Amino acid sequence: MEGAFGAWVPIVRAPETAPESSPREHMPGVMPDGRTTFRTTSRPETKVRSELPTRTRRLSFQAADPPTQRIVLPLKLLVVASETPDEADERRRTAGASSDETYRQTVSALAPDAAIETVSCLGGGAAADGLDLAAFDGAFFAGSPIAMHQDNAATRAAADFMTRVFSVGLSAFGSCAGLQIAAVAAGGRVETRSPSMKAGFTRGIVATTEGRDHFLLAGRPLVWDAPAMHADVIAQMPPGGTVLARSKHTPVEAAEIRHGAGVFHGVQYHPEIAIDEIAAAILRQSTSLVEEGLARGEDDIRAYAAMLTDLADDPQRHDIAWRLGLDADVFEPARRMTEIRNSLAHLAARRP
Repeated sequence: MEGAFGAWVPIVRAPETAPESSPREHMPGVMPDGRTTFRTTSRPETKVRSELPTRTRRLSFQAADPPTQRIVLPLKLLVVASETPDEADERRRTAGASSDETYRQTVSALAPDAAIETVSCLGGGAAADGLDLAAFDGAFFAGSPIAMHQDNAATRAAADFMTRVFSVGLSAFGSCAGLQIAAVAAGGRVETRSPSMKAGFTRGIVATTEGRDHFLLAGRPLVWDAPAMHADVIAQMPPGGTVLARSKHTPVEAAEIRHGAGVFHGVQYHPEIAIDEIAAAILRQSTSLVEEGLARGEDDIRAYAAMLTDLADDPQRHDIAWRLGLDADVFEPARRMTEIRNSLAHLAARRP
């Protein structure tokens, strides 16, 4: 597998290895606290696009991952969506796939023999109500803009569905909103992130003492970066919850939640999302990014998104990776998808 800085292997540093010094302190476009800011640049190779064109979802594996990175046991898996139809359609238009479709394609690439079904947890359908959750080996909850600190029909339906998952003892994993849904369903609390939303990449994620030896983070170094887009965070963990990783402004970056008969593992970031999808996401939310002071104007955001898209099109653009402070944690698929692959391996090991 070739990354932007040469050949990479799935695990490049053992967990006990001290983290390398971070280039973020002097990298343009990254604040000392790890927040990404968006600035225009006069470099001639950067193309500023007025909007992100309609894209086709792609998995940027470049070449097939090593066979040892794939799960060959034929699992029966459920992918759970929490986007509204309008939100799903907008994401298809700009990123090429809805969030649950991205998740399904990612899981399928890592476990090609798995049988995968998709359902929405927002209610309003007999498919979700009559679904035999106990028939599945595991569930994967995709991200969405759902705000679990609010009390409305969508958040109640999502929490109720997760309660069913816990009650039947189904092992589950989720990203971003998926983790927040699990936390609320188990008795935790979600609130708006301060000082601002996280847009682009979370820098400096650190495993807790409990997380260093946990299967979910196996292969992660002591400190890593990951794609991220979220305006909310878990403010209070539920009973039975264990924090596995955190970052400066996000107290729960990875967690295990045991509730009822079930167990949920999740991350606040997005191991399933490639960098061109991050580009699409920041363009969709450009107004909010300007309002929150993360960018001076939409031209800055378009320039930043253009660089991300160019790097996705050509991972050998060392210049772009350097300017954005990105490394293989985010643009090399085998490393970016670590937690999803570990979850699949955990499910396979549980099979009789």
